Amino acid sequence: MRTDRRDLSQTALMLTPFVVGLVALVLVPAAVSVALSLTDYDLIGSVDFVGLANFAELADDDIFGTALMNTLVFAAIATPLRILAALGLAL
Repeated sequence: MRTDRRDLSQTALMLTPFVVGLVALVLVPAAVSVALSLTDYDLIGSVDFVGLANFAELADDDIFGTALMNTLVFAAIATPLRILAALGLAL
């Protein structure tokens, strides 16, 4: 089966909105989030690159451990309940 140039251009034209949306709504915000997570930035002062120091500080924080455990327990309980509720409503 041969695909001609017209089919390829039509495919590219149809994929363009998806690719633009993916870049604008997913890839750019993710890259900005990663870049900001490696800095000490408070919206008023200058941006100081601190590398992984933010994550090291987070690992030493007691409140973070509690919050992480609460989140995992909530997800472990809520996810199966939501799936069961959805299946129950679907029947």
